[in-house]
Amino acid sequence: MRGAKIRSTDRAPHYCSVMPISIFICQAKREHFQDIRAINAESTPGVSGLTSAALDHVVETACVMWVALVNERVAGYLIGCAPYAIYEGEEFRWFRSRVKDFLYVDQIAVRASHRSQGIGAALYQELEQFAERSELWTLVCEVNLDPPNPGSMAFHMRQGFAELERLRTSDGRHVALLHKRLQTVA
Repeated sequence: MRGAKIRSTDRAPHYCSVMPISIFICQAKREHFQDIRAINAESTPGVSGLTSAALDHVVETACVMWVALVNERVAGYLIGCAPYAIYEGEEFRWFRSRVKDFLYVDQIAVRASHRSQGIGAALYQELEQFAERSELWTLVCEVNLDPPNPGSMAFHMRQGFAELERLRTSDGRHVALLHKRLQTVA
């Protein structure tokens, strides 16, 4: 992704040109929800399932809810929450009690037909820029160990995340709690 340019709705327009696709990142709109739910369904159990009600709740709590468009079609999405969000997840509470100035990645998922094309990396590149502008200096997330999600773990390691701890959740999952410290301005 070195040298890639990404377009987001919160600053001047620009594109990400990674041959052979162009990725356009924008704020998710209601018209994208059906695609988000379809990508979520094909990505479960790697990500928690999103019902219509859960997605509506995410709209109210997330500070970031983006889609990555390829040829004007939703190819992936990212949902993130700031530390002050009204969010009930165990993993989020764990991070809130131990990490300062973080941006929590609740979900990132890419349509199966578009994986390994740089879409997840483009979403994270945009998220890092957003976090730095918001003075949130650490990205945090969890990756399932049980049920296993080795693809997501490998992806996050390539993005520079490191494991902080492991947690058994009340719903029976075993997760790795990951973080990535961003550059701070001296």
